[in-house]
Amino acid sequence: MVVVVVLKVATVVMVVMVMVLLIQLIVVVVVVVAAAAEAVVVVVAVVVVVVEELVVGVKVVMLTV
Repeated sequence: MVVVVVLKVATVVMVVMVMVLLIQLIVVVVVVVAAAAEAVVVVVAVVVVVVEELVVGVKVVMLTV
């Protein structure tokens, strides 16, 4: 009888530990995705700025010519 109770408790503890590990993994994945999204936003912003500078440069060149 005692053995069965111990086994059940052990099973519950294992399940809880697995759940906690899964939650930690999900949190890590979310953080990584957020960091990646932030990096993408920064890259897009830089590209936009560069393109704007190029457009302005082309306009200036065309005006001087």
